[in-house]
Amino acid sequence: MVASFMVFILRKGGNIGAEYDSQLGDRAIVEFNYQFEIYDKKDNTFHDIITLANLAYNTNKTNKCDPQNSVSIKLCNDPAGLHVAYSILPDEKLKQNYFIEGDPPVNTPTPVQTIYIYNDKQSYVDKTLMEQYAAKDASGKFEYSFECIETQYNEKTGKIQLMKFYIKSN
Repeated sequence: MVASFMVFILRKGGNIGAEYDSQLGDRAIVEFNYQFEIYDKKDNTFHDIITLANLAYNTNKTNKCDPQNSVSIKLCNDPAGLHVAYSILPDEKLKQNYFIEGDPPVNTPTPVQTIYIYNDKQSYVDKTLMEQYAAKDASGKFEYSFECIETQYNEKTGKIQLMKFYIKSN
C-alpha cells in the first residue's frame, strides 16, 4: 500500500514537471512570436522594417540559419505579395544591414545582389533603401509605409517563419 502510494506521488510529480516544462516552452514561443507580431499592422515605417530586419538577421544568425528556427522578411511591390523586391532570408552569406534584392533560393551558390540599408561608405552609386523609403513629404509624413500582408508560422515549432510586407506609396 505504501509502495503504491509512493508510485502514485512520483507519477504525479513527474506529470507536474512535464506540464511545467511544456508551459515554459509555450511561453518562449509566445515571447518569440510577439517580437515579430507587433509589426503585423498596416502602417509600419521604414524604421520599423529596419528593426524587424535586424531582429530576423540576429535570430537567423543565433540559430545558424536552421530552417525550423529562422525567419524570412520579404518586402513586396504588390499587395498580393507576388513580386518580392527585397528580402532577409536565413542565408549565412547575408551581412547585417543588407537586404537581398528579389527572392532567390536560400543559400544559392551564386552571389546574390544585396543593397545596403544605410549610407554605404564604400559606394555612393546606388540609392540606399533608407534614401528610397524613409523620405518624408513637405508635411513631414513618410512617403512610404509597409503593410503586413502575410504572416506564416512553422508547423513544427509554432514560431513565425515568414512575414511579407507591401511597400505602399502614401
